[in-house]
Amino acid sequence: MNKAIRLFQFISCINQIIVRTHNKEELFKEVCDVAVEVGQFKMAWIGMIDFDTQNIVSVSANGDDLEYLSNIKTISVNLNGKAGKGPAGNAIKLGNYQVCNAIEDD
Repeated sequence: MNKAIRLFQFISCINQIIVRTHNKEELFKEVCDVAVEVGQFKMAWIGMIDFDTQNIVSVSANGDDLEYLSNIKTISVNLNGKAGKGPAGNAIKLGNYQVCNAIEDD
């Protein structure tokens, strides 16, 4: 299937999930499921900021490489902290998205 068509179907599914889902836990789970099943991403996860600790905490995940999440020690969003210099921490700190073509290196 053409990559552009697959991504359009993925976005359409996400939009449908947003419209019909009634709670955030269900939303997060279904988004991760659709990312893997329809979008054909190897792994998808959603993290939320714990404002008490200033860390990102995984709240939902699906896919092949879930060990990645257990291997992460801390994803800090504290601008002065040493942790959180990977893609998720940088996305929050810099206020933009991050693209990882080699997640093992990021």
